[in-house]
Amino acid sequence: MDPVSNPFSPSAGRRPPELAGRDQILASATTACRRALLGRHARPLMLLGLRGTGKTVLINEIKKIGDREGFLVSRIEAPEDTNLARLIVPEMRKVMRSLSGAAAAHHIATRALRGLRNFASLFKIEAGGIGLGIEGASDPEPGLADSGDIQFDLPDLFDVLGEASRPPARAGSC
Repeated sequence: MDPVSNPFSPSAGRRPPELAGRDQILASATTACRRALLGRHARPLMLLGLRGTGKTVLINEIKKIGDREGFLVSRIEAPEDTNLARLIVPEMRKVMRSLSGAAAAHHIATRALRGLRNFASLFKIEAGGIGLGIEGASDPEPGLADSGDIQFDLPDLFDVLGEASRPPARAGSC
């Protein structure tokens, strides 16, 4: 094939002209988003592959799906040998702050910020020798993300985040 007209050209996260063979992955992501909006679980997606096979492109496409479906989407790159908590805390803080502006979610988002404060202090999140401050979280939230075990604390934080982002129930609906 002529190298000039060949649509395949690996390029660090840039979308190619065609996402050939990726329809099932994108359909699964759309289904997962729509199920989440209904409060139902969906099978998680895990993208694996060698460098240059389109994982970043797919992640960017899945982010677009989430944006279209009305989700607050955060994207985190996780280099090797980096503390996961250090990567997640700033992104969760951004989401919680955006939710705390909505009157219906303010109380829950403030609770989540206090839980995030617990989480950040247990995992000693610092940047340049300065501890990460969590605004709007003057007091800790006892029992929320304070075990020191990321496998328990992180799901607790995501649950509270999800609760804060849920639209308020309409009168007369179940």
